[in-house]
Amino acid sequence: MDIDDFNVYNFTNVLIKALTIDNTYSLLVKVQYTNVEGDILYCMLDEQLGIVYNNKDNIKATMAKRFEDLQDKLTDYMNRYNAIEVNLIQIMYVVNNSFPKLRLKNINKELLDKNIVNIKETRKVFSNNLLPLSINEIYYGKLLLFDVDSTKQFVSSLYVGNIDFIHLVKIQNEDRGCETARL
Repeated sequence: MDIDDFNVYNFTNVLIKALTIDNTYSLLVKVQYTNVEGDILYCMLDEQLGIVYNNKDNIKATMAKRFEDLQDKLTDYMNRYNAIEVNLIQIMYVVNNSFPKLRLKNINKELLDKNIVNIKETRKVFSNNLLPLSINEIYYGKLLLFDVDSTKQFVSSLYVGNIDFIHLVKIQNEDRGCETARL
């Protein structure tokens, strides 16, 4: 969608024409812009939005609200990325129910480690059976950080939050009398 055509009416109508009732979608909005150096670059304008499309009136209201959120973020993002011109807005979607193997049947039956994820929040977020198409770590748990031993070229620590899991494995191996292998 050209930036000049990016308005609530066009945004809503494009999606209503593309989406079909009784489907579940994940929606992302990407912006192509030109920065001050003249480079043409892209950024994701917002997080993934899960949409359960059951009737036309509800989807219109959902999309109108989504458009307002996107408009608010567009100015902020373009300032943040030193954009001098927005070239186009790309609306991407995927039908979630077209990938049955990727759907969670019942998150409550999954064994979750409380050291890695907030179990209550994860179950709440995934309760609608949508797999997120976002890089926001609240959907996935905590970011993994690691250190590499430069002399031996192997991972020397693996952090989840403030916990070094490689250190914990080494301690467990030592307690069991096992030789610690390179991890």
